[in-house]
Amino acid sequence: MWYVACAKKISWNSCETVQVRNGRCKISDEFVGFISLSNHALSSEEYDDAMRDLTNFFEYSGERNKLKCEQIGYWVIGFFLIFLILTILLKKEYWRDVH
Repeated sequence: MWYVACAKKISWNSCETVQVRNGRCKISDEFVGFISLSNHALSSEEYDDAMRDLTNFFEYSGERNKLKCEQIGYWVIGFFLIFLILTILLKKEYWRDVH
């Protein structure tokens, strides 16, 4: 994809006005955008779509088991909640004789 992204030229809009600042004269140019240099280059929308697809593929290939881990995570949290309730009940049972 480098040949699609790098084949561009900067486009300037030359202004004929002269700006005077602190006694210095300066001709100002205005940045317009980029011009594609190759005929087979993608448009901006096509390039953005291709990069979005590539990024999503890399994210998926980096962690393929993400959905399975999230499903297991719900069970782990449920276990901890049940264990917390049992622990609180056990604490109340132990401290009932102390007070």
